[in-house]
Amino acid sequence: MSKENSNMKNIYRNLIALTILILSSFSLQAQCPYNNQLWVTIGAPTTIGASVGEQCVFPGEFIRISGMQAGSTYRISTCNTTDVADTRVTVYAQGGAGGALTFNDDFCGLLSRVDFTPTANGGYDILVDQTGPGNTCESIDECVDLSITLIGTSGSTDYCIPTYSIGTANGDFINGVSLGTINNQNSGSVGGPSYNDFTNLNTNLSSSSSYTLSVRNNPDFTEIVSAWIDYNQDFQFSDDERLGQVSISANQTGLIDFTTPANVLPGATRMRVRMVFSVPVSGGLVSSCAASSLGETEDYSVTFSTGNPPIGPGATSFSTLCGQGLQIQDNACPNYTLSTVDVGGLGSLGTTHVLSSAEIIISHEMAADLDLYLEGPDGSVVELSTDNGGAGANYGIYNIGDCSQTALFTMSAVTPIAGSIAPFVGSYLPEGDLNDFNQGTNPNGLWRLRACDDFAGDIGTIQFFKLNFSLNATEPPACAENFSVVEGAANVALDQQLSWSAGAGNPTSYDVFFGTDENNLALVSNDQSGTSYDPGPLAASTTYYYQIVPSNNAGDAVGCAVISFATVADGTPSIIMSNGQVTTCSGNFYDAGGPNDNYADNEFFLLTVFPETANSAIQVDFSSFIIEDGGFDLFAIVDGEDDLAEVIYFSLGNPDAPTTYTATNPAGALTFLFQSDGQGNFAGWEASITCVPFGSVPE
Repeated sequence: MSKENSNMKNIYRNLIALTILILSSFSLQAQCPYNNQLWVTIGAPTTIGASVGEQCVFPGEFIRISGMQAGSTYRISTCNTTDVADTRVTVYAQGGAGGALTFNDDFCGLLSRVDFTPTANGGYDILVDQTGPGNTCESIDECVDLSITLIGTSGSTDYCIPTYSIGTANGDFINGVSLGTINNQNSGSVGGPSYNDFTNLNTNLSSSSSYTLSVRNNPDFTEIVSAWIDYNQDFQFSDDERLGQVSISANQTGLIDFTTPANVLPGATRMRVRMVFSVPVSGGLVSSCAASSLGETEDYSVTFSTGNPPIGPGATSFSTLCGQGLQIQDNACPNYTLSTVDVGGLGSLGTTHVLSSAEIIISHEMAADLDLYLEGPDGSVVELSTDNGGAGANYGIYNIGDCSQTALFTMSAVTPIAGSIAPFVGSYLPEGDLNDFNQGTNPNGLWRLRACDDFAGDIGTIQFFKLNFSLNATEPPACAENFSVVEGAANVALDQQLSWSAGAGNPTSYDVFFGTDENNLALVSNDQSGTSYDPGPLAASTTYYYQIVPSNNAGDAVGCAVISFATVADGTPSIIMSNGQVTTCSGNFYDAGGPNDNYADNEFFLLTVFPETANSAIQVDFSSFIIEDGGFDLFAIVDGEDDLAEVIYFSLGNPDAPTTYTATNPAGALTFLFQSDGQGNFAGWEASITCVPFGSVPE
C-alpha cells in the first residue's frame, strides 16, 4: 500500500500530537492511549513462521489485524526499523474496548517487540508510537517497519519441520556437526530419521564474532549443506540468517565460516543444519523448510550473551564487548584504568577448572609505557607485563568490530613478553605466573585488567579483555580425529583448508605443524583454539605433511600421527566420478580411481556438472577412455540436468571412445552415468571440463 495521501495523514498526525500533549499534562503512562489513526487492515498470518505487516507505518497510526485466533501466539515487532530511534507498541481489541491488552517499549534496544496471545478470535489493533519527552507517546513523519509473525498455535511446534520423500534411505545423511562445545559425531545413519532434534546440545556464541561450523558428510554421496541461526528469534530461518552453503564430497568435512551480527537478541535460539542431494535450480540455495527428496535436517541450540564463545571442548570464556574504548590516562601510574569481566558458574580453580589464558587488545603508540596486571575476585594480583615493547605500539590489533587479533598470555607460550618488541600479537609468557590463581581460588565474580601509563607523551585505549578457563584435566587429551584431509589423500585442491574434531580428554588448544619435510615440520600455529587451519595457497604436484597436537592444562597429546597428502598435478581442480553435482568451469574429469588408479567393481555413479558462469554451457573433451568391453561396463553422457534428458553418448565398452561434447539445454549442464560389473576394471578415463558461451554451442 502506498503513501500517496501523505498530506491528509499529516493533518491527522498534527491533531494526534496535540491530543497526546493535552493528555500528557494530566497523566503519564507507559502504554499509549487509543487515539491513533487507522492505516490499513491486514489478515492475520495462518502458517507458523509466516509474517504480515507494513514496512512504513508512521508513529501515530495503527494496523488492524483481522482473524487472529485465540490460543495462537503472534510476535509483534519493530526491531527491523532504521528510521525511528525509539518506538513503542500497544495492542487493543478492535475498536479499543476494554483498554490496552499488552504493551512493549525498548525490547531490542529502543525498539519494541512483544508476544501476544489473544483470548478470543477476532480483530486486534496494533498501535505504533514514538517515545516522547516525559514518557509520552508521539507521532512523527518517519517510517516504522512493523511485522506480525505467527510463532505458535495450540499444540504446535514453533519451527517448521522439513520433509523428505526418501530422506536417508539411500544413505544421504549428516555424519557429524561441530561448533564450539557442540561435537555431535555419527549423528545420522542410513535409514535413520530425516529430521533430528538435537536442541539439547548447546553452545554459547557472541555478537560480532567469527566461527567455523564443521559438517561431516556420509561416506557415499556428494551433498549440499546449508545452515542458519534464528538470530531475531522469530521462529523463521530467513535468507539473511543463512550462515553459508557448501557442497561436500563423500566422507569429507565441509566448513562454513560465518560472523555473527553486531545486533543479536540475547538468550537461547535455534541453529539448523540441512543436507539435500540436489536443489531445484543449478547453483540455487537450499530451503530451510521446503520439501525435498534425499537428505537430512538437524537442529541445535545456541545461546547469545555478552561473553565470547568457549575456546574448545570443556572450555569457557568470559569477555568484554569488542571495542570498549576505555582511555588510559597519560603518565598516571599508579592510577589504574580498570576493565572488568564478570565470571560465573565455574568450580574452584585447580580443582574443577583452571585459568588457561588472558587476552587483551590495548591501542597505545608506546607499549613500553604500560604496566598491566590481572586481578582476581579475591584481590590477588598477577603481573602480565610492565614496560615491555621497545619502541613498538599496541597489545593486539583492533579493527572496528574485530577483536580476533589479541595478545594472549598463557603459561604454555614459548615467547616471554619480557624483552619482546611490540606490536604484541599471538601467545606470550606473562611476567607473573597465571597458575597462582589455580590454587583453590573461587573464580566467580569480577576480574579486573589493571592498566596504567608511567611515562608522558601518549595515551592508550583498552579495547578488549577476555579470560579463558578450561576443565582441570588430570591427563593430556587424546589426539584429534575426523580429519578433512586424510592420510594418503591424492589430488588435493590447492586452496584446501585443514580441519579436524576434538578427541577425548577435553583439549583446550591445538598446535599445528606443517611442511614438505616429514622430519622437520614447522610449528605454524601455536595454542590455537579453533579446529581448522588454512595453510594458504599450495603448490601443485607436491606432497605435504601436517600434524595436529591437542593440549590441555595437563599437557600435550602424545603420539599424534603425521598425515601426508598430495596436491593436484597442474593446479587444475580434479573432478572425480561420484554421485552428486559439481558447479565449475574448469577441471580434470576422472573416473572414481582418479588419475592414477583403476575404477572399482560394482560402481554405479550419476554425476551432473553445471557451469558456474552465467550464460554458458559445459563442454567435455576426452583425452583417454578405457573401460571393460563386451557389454559389461556402461558409460553414458546426457545433455541435461539428470538422466532423463537426451543421451548424446552411450558405450558398453564399444571401440568408439567419446570425444568432445557440449551441453545445449537451458541449464548448460551435462550428466554422466557409469556402471561397472562385479569383475574386471580398467584405467577409466581422463577428460577436461570447460565452459563455453551459449552462442558457441552447436544447434
